[in-house]
Amino acid sequence: MKGVIDDYYGQKVADAYRYMENLKDPEVGAWFKAQNDYTRAALDTIPGREKLLARIRELDQSVPRVAAGRMPGDVYMIWKLLPDEDVAKIYLRNGLKGTDRLLVDPAKNQADPGRSSQRQKQHCGRCRLTRRQADGDWNYSRRVRDQTTNCM
Repeated sequence: MKGVIDDYYGQKVADAYRYMENLKDPEVGAWFKAQNDYTRAALDTIPGREKLLARIRELDQSVPRVAAGRMPGDVYMIWKLLPDEDVAKIYLRNGLKGTDRLLVDPAKNQADPGRSSQRQKQHCGRCRLTRRQADGDWNYSRRVRDQTTNCM
């Protein structure tokens, strides 16, 4: 066993599985492969599994994926991915029963590959979203500022 013992403010805590966090370790890779092979073999014996999986995928891909967050002043920011889209769009809605207004469509705002960075500002009158992208890395940051109070 390749365990380690951490000391948290004088309390010793043993972690027998810390070595498994190193996914580049061949031993860890072999363990994951063996687990996957065993699981796959067990799942492949379930009668009707492929047909059930196909139906689940069909249903899963037939509805939008939505996440929302409430901002000050009864404004909601909504991230929505429709079944026929590859990238989620960001909408704003005033009140729970308001109409969604498109704020950001990343598919239309992709950076020019020749540029090293991009900064975009989009606003809906009250809120402004700033997006920064660095060196072609699509892990960009978003900042939303309420323009009436100038708060993030």
